[in-house]
Amino acid sequence: NYLKSYVLYASSLLYQRIPTSLYESISAATMEEKKTRRLALEQRPFQSCCDCWFYYSCLDKCMKEPSFSTACLVDSRRVCHPDWPSDISDLERAWAAKKSSQKRD
Repeated sequence: NYLKSYVLYASSLLYQRIPTSLYESISAATMEEKKTRRLALEQRPFQSCCDCWFYYSCLDKCMKEPSFSTACLVDSRRVCHPDWPSDISDLERAWAAKKSSQKRD
C-alpha cells in the first residue's frame, strides 16, 4: 500500500513537470523565431510615401528619433510610411515617453 501511494505521488510529479519542460522548449524556439523574423525585417527594404526605398531599420530610426519631419535626400519630400504615425506630434510624444522611461531605469 505504501509503495503504491509512493508510485502515484512520483508519477504525478513527473506528469506535472512534462508540460513545463515542453512549454520551456517551445517558448525558447518561439523566441529564436521571433529574433530571426525581426532581423530579417530590419534588413528588408520598404518603399516610403515619397517612392524611395529604405531599409526597415533606417526607416524606423528616421521615424522614431528627432527630427521627425526628415526630408528625403533624393527628392526632398517628407519621409513617411503607413506603418508609422503620420502625425509628427504622435511621434514626438512616443519619443518623449521612451526617453522618460529610460531616465527612470
